[in-house]
Amino acid sequence: MASRRDEFKAGLNSALPLQAIEREHQTMFNRCAEMFNVNSLTKILFVISGGAFIAGCAGAPPVSLSNRGQNQTSFGTPDNTGGESNVPACLTLGSEQSFPIQTDVVRGANVVFVLDDSGSMDGEIADVSSRMNAFITGLEQITDQLKLILIFSMTGINGSAFPSGAPNPFQSVITQGKALYVPEAVGSRFADGAIFKSFGLSDFAQRLPSSVPLDAGGSLASNCVGAGKYFRPRHNQDGMSLGQVTSACINLGGSPRSSRTGNPNQPFSGPLGYLTTGVSTNVVVFSDDDLNVNGSFSTGGNGLELVKNTFDDVFSPLGAPAYYHSVVGLTPGGEIVNVGTEHRALAAASGGSEDDLAAPNYDDVLNRLKLKIQFSEQVVTLSCQADTSSLQVYLDGVQLTSSDYQFNSTTREIRLLPSVFGPEDEGQTMTLRVVFGS
Repeated sequence: MASRRDEFKAGLNSALPLQAIEREHQTMFNRCAEMFNVNSLTKILFVISGGAFIAGCAGAPPVSLSNRGQNQTSFGTPDNTGGESNVPACLTLGSEQSFPIQTDVVRGANVVFVLDDSGSMDGEIADVSSRMNAFITGLEQITDQLKLILIFSMTGINGSAFPSGAPNPFQSVITQGKALYVPEAVGSRFADGAIFKSFGLSDFAQRLPSSVPLDAGGSLASNCVGAGKYFRPRHNQDGMSLGQVTSACINLGGSPRSSRTGNPNQPFSGPLGYLTTGVSTNVVVFSDDDLNVNGSFSTGGNGLELVKNTFDDVFSPLGAPAYYHSVVGLTPGGEIVNVGTEHRALAAASGGSEDDLAAPNYDDVLNRLKLKIQFSEQVVTLSCQADTSSLQVYLDGVQLTSSDYQFNSTTREIRLLPSVFGPEDEGQTMTLRVVFGS
């Protein structure tokens, strides 16, 4: 079955359903209103004959259905090649713009799988790898800009999930160019460190909480100051039971995996450069253990603040949110080494999700992740300049609060947060209405 994105790309000559044609009528109305500064009380009549539009603004540039499907941008967004000075201000009190939200179409998807590569994770990794092709296919149906990264090591840190000489279980999708493999060791409790070592830049400057947790090995934050360094105070110093041999100070040194290029068209190299700028990043951690980071992970705790600051700042150069999803032990027992308390706290703090590593069906786990990924990239672009205080945003007639979306006044993008949507919204066509003025 063709995806909705494919239908959009087919253009007006395809057999679009009546609902899609009606949206085109509204598109033309919006463009005319914007061109002629028509307020919401003025009506423009369209004569529709044989499905063609006969309107007084026939000289307006055509709407790109391909653009709309891929980018969820506004209808009639003006050409900005002349600079932002060409974009009019949203000055008319009470004026508004409306956008269709297609929840099964996104302009891009950055997905990072971080796999605990310790010896106890062999079965779970096999379950994920056996379903990877189906997971990728599902995402390719909602975007043609999928960037997938796999982070783990075939040798691990404290034991390995892979027998000596075994092939990479994801080799098929890697060889096909559907995923980038980053051979960074994750171990049982080093997921945050592996993320930092994969995406951190040499000019990274860590933000520490006002109260810094103590490190079990006695390392001090004052000895881990400078560009490209991440101080992560540990619960345990040694490699026995709860920890592994990893330094409290991670120094990227002179050869980081990701770096700046100085090229504005491709600003980063390495794993960070592989991802698409301006598109949200969804990091998914699979582990039967917990992080080895000291400090409270309760709401607002200093341990949580320390790790989340680093997580946010590592991905901030991409110019879009990053979400941390944890597939971890939710209850003790069975094959769960430790409940993923810190993973779950980080997921909640970042707006991500949690799921059960011990779930009997990984198809369901990956399907839920796919939904979170597509809901994280529901973005529209205003065709005029506004400020946050002047916006009222409605989704299917329900007014959203400022905690339900992000507005970037420079790019004029309104980004709905994943928490706005539920499973029932999959594949739905919704209306986002933006009102300017109070």
